[in-house]
Amino acid sequence: MEHVAFTIENALKLYGINGKGEAWLTLDQWREAIKRSGYIESEIFMAVTKKKLAT
Repeated sequence: MEHVAFTIENALKLYGINGKGEAWLTLDQWREAIKRSGYIESEIFMAVTKKKLAT
């Protein structure tokens, strides 16, 4: 849930009224907001950690 909130926060800061002032976000802009949230790195870390614990 934390990453969902960070994604929305990033999207609004980058592309909202105080950012670029976009009325609607594109799919690429949402992808950028997701990347900036740290979600992808977190999932990779969790997968590596889980794999190490299984061995």
